[in-house]
Amino acid sequence: MVLPCGFSPLIEIGSDKGKQLYYANLSKHEGQQSVNQQQDTQQQNIIWVALQSVMDPEVGINIVDMGMVYTVAVANNQAKVAITMTSPSCPLHVTIRKEARQAIMRRLPKLHAVDVRVVWEPPWTPELMTDEAKKTLGW
Repeated sequence: MVLPCGFSPLIEIGSDKGKQLYYANLSKHEGQQSVNQQQDTQQQNIIWVALQSVMDPEVGINIVDMGMVYTVAVANNQAKVAITMTSPSCPLHVTIRKEARQAIMRRLPKLHAVDVRVVWEPPWTPELMTDEAKKTLGW
């Protein structure tokens, strides 16, 4: 995989098709802005790891491996996370959203705000799961 100039891989979660790579531009800026960007990137990585502790109670697999976490963004000590459910009729979306927020706050209690939103676009599909999750489900 070719990365844009100045970008380097930070963390990999998952495997093969389900592998999600997270990158940050660590060499373009200097001074306080660079320090803030590095802190934001570190916090994003911590959030991805924290979300691995949140289980989809119907299948017993974490929401990261299920491919239910779409985005994690951190800026100015505020986190915004977009998650989805495996079905729009999922009655557990409130519980999973709450557990995701709590998992993030346990790992990063000094964040000023954590906004976890449930989104429905794009719709979740089994292709978003990691190979490990698919194997666990017998796919």
